[in-house]
Amino acid sequence: HWKMNLKGALNVATVAFQSGGSAAAWFGQTSLSHDGEGAAQSGMIGHNQTCWMKAEIDGPCIVSFWWKVSSENVMYDYLEFLVDDVRQARIGGETEWAQYTSVIGEGKHTIKWNYQKDGSQSKGMDCGWVDLLELTTPCTITLDAKGGDAVPSVVYRKQGDVCGDLPIATRKGYTFKGWYTTGNYQERMKTDSI
Repeated sequence: HWKMNLKGALNVATVAFQSGGSAAAWFGQTSLSHDGEGAAQSGMIGHNQTCWMKAEIDGPCIVSFWWKVSSENVMYDYLEFLVDDVRQARIGGETEWAQYTSVIGEGKHTIKWNYQKDGSQSKGMDCGWVDLLELTTPCTITLDAKGGDAVPSVVYRKQGDVCGDLPIATRKGYTFKGWYTTGNYQERMKTDSI
């Protein structure tokens, strides 16, 4: 098998990655991947140790990637995804490749993958993998509640995706009738298209 850098392993040329941890860093490899070409793999660590990989990105951005882990149950050893050091999701045990997507708001943010081990036992290959990282500039939908409140007032969606559920606006003494695409209230916004 061949080693590759993290940019090549994750299929992203425009992002600078940092990696480290208690005893080992993430690395690119070609022996196990979702796309058949290569993926990032967490380094070999011992009990009560971590191995992380991170990058700074500019928002708004839709972050999408494939990940997999071979470890103890998620309660003990796991691979987690964080944005600005706040956990968004984690997986553990023996998982197959799964896609995860997260919407990142305006400004500079740090995205991070962390493989974490507890104080005892080892199972499986005892590591995690990340592949096919995509960073997409989203469509921005700005919601004007016309004197009311809508939380959030800005929604991000991937080009071509459906709008999906939008927040319900509130205003004392009024009943919310839905969102409209024009100021003259002629065309109601459809949640099944963008």
